[in-house]
Amino acid sequence: MFKNKFKKLTGFFLAAVMTLVALPIQTLASEWGVGDNVYAAMLGNYIGSDNGTYGDKRNYTFIYYKADGDVATATRVKSNHAKLGVSKNGVTQQAICIEAGVSYSTGSSYVGKASSDAYMQLLPWDIQQMVKYALLCGFNSDVKKSPVANTNLDDFSFATQIIVWEIQQQLRTGYNKGDLKANQWGTPATVYYEQLKGRPAEKCYEYILNKMKAYAIIPSFTRDKKDNAQLHELKYDLTSKKYTVTLTDNNKSNMPASAFNIPGVTVTKSGYDYTFSTTSKISGTKACTYKDNRTYHYFQLIRHN
Repeated sequence: MFKNKFKKLTGFFLAAVMTLVALPIQTLASEWGVGDNVYAAMLGNYIGSDNGTYGDKRNYTFIYYKADGDVATATRVKSNHAKLGVSKNGVTQQAICIEAGVSYSTGSSYVGKASSDAYMQLLPWDIQQMVKYALLCGFNSDVKKSPVANTNLDDFSFATQIIVWEIQQQLRTGYNKGDLKANQWGTPATVYYEQLKGRPAEKCYEYILNKMKAYAIIPSFTRDKKDNAQLHELKYDLTSKKYTVTLTDNNKSNMPASAFNIPGVTVTKSGYDYTFSTTSKISGTKACTYKDNRTYHYFQLIRHN
């Protein structure tokens, strides 16, 4: 079920098909699919729960990707931000812009693109992944109200928008609030964060980043793909009369021991150390798949003869 949702949330990027648009336009809409024709819509300004609008604090340089993959720069002039949307057959869905600073023309025609579309491939791999995490953990079509106390949906969706722009502009270096650094093209580190600093959306910003951090960080002894799963050897312990191995999570993910639901294997946790033990003899290797944060990670256990 999660895999289908993941595709739903990350699979429907919309690219401009009108040649009159000077800069590439990219948004995400989660209600419609690849190949669907939709139209751009403006849904009014973001209005926070404090009744204030959200917008730039200054003019600044931003980056965008040209058709050949080269990075170019332009200047964003200080202004308020409006919510973007896409419309089809009279139904309008709010969207998240994944390329900061570019124009978005009401009434322009767009066609749904897959997440494997050329634009996404222009982004570095880690940037692609972080954008997907932001859309999974932040605003998407399944979110009908803000999950953060004393904030509204505009606060939450704007916080998501700011995080996506920080990622796409290559300013965000990690999942802590202060993990920001100016990019090599001159975009200031905090030019997006300052737009919600001290406002209700800042609470949403912190909430989403924490969710992304929990989602992205996995135990250091596991991998996210089966084909590069690490092999860990269980050795017989004469005292406990069990085959056992203790693995240290250098990533300090705080994954609960209960996440490792491995038949025949008991898992205990002490600090960042996880002890795997069994009284059964393992023949060959035992592939271990565990699920946490709605996704799968992998490692292997082998018995020492």
